[in-house]
Amino acid sequence: MIPLLLAALLCVPAGALTCYGDSGQPVDWFVVYKLPALRGSGEAAQRGLQYKYLDESSGGWRDGRALINSPEGAVGRSLQPLYRSNTSQLAFLLYNDQPPQPSKAQDSSMRGHTKGKQLTYTYPWVYNYQLEGIFAQEFPDLENVVKGHHVSQEPWNSSITLTSQAGAVFQSFAKFSKFGDDLYSGWLAAALGTNLQVQFWHKTVGILPSNCSDIWQV
Repeated sequence: MIPLLLAALLCVPAGALTCYGDSGQPVDWFVVYKLPALRGSGEAAQRGLQYKYLDESSGGWRDGRALINSPEGAVGRSLQPLYRSNTSQLAFLLYNDQPPQPSKAQDSSMRGHTKGKQLTYTYPWVYNYQLEGIFAQEFPDLENVVKGHHVSQEPWNSSITLTSQAGAVFQSFAKFSKFGDDLYSGWLAAALGTNLQVQFWHKTVGILPSNCSDIWQV
């Protein structure tokens, strides 16, 4: 898997760094879902380079305009400043449960996907970062993530509100390995006050049955 996830871009001068959508124009936020490799399809699909794209004006999920590793897509355009020669004014973390050049000792099944302070509740593979000087002092939680530190006492889960620059609100949920319950039936359904349909990882060991014993069904 190629590097996909931008964990944090922090405290940069206005106009120096922003998200770019598939249109090539700045956007407040976007979500990219990389599609799995598909057998019997074209080369791009077989290599798992296609993706679905969503932002506030896309009208729902749509096909990505380029390949996930293309500099012309949303991910490529947004990440370009990180690979320029002058990045002294940037602080960033790049992480993935399957980093670009993993070592044999890395077990991706134990690694998580989450964001910001929430990273202290999971085990992300931080494969590239820049967090020095005043940035390290201002964001000690992220420095702990780089050093591999994690939460050491209860509560073993955390829910925080993330607000974009334009005011869009997102809710982030993260749990530590000692949480002791399923994320969806044991927490999210009740927290969100709704029934949930959950797609599990098809390579998982065993299949969890539906849980219809509580107020909210999963």
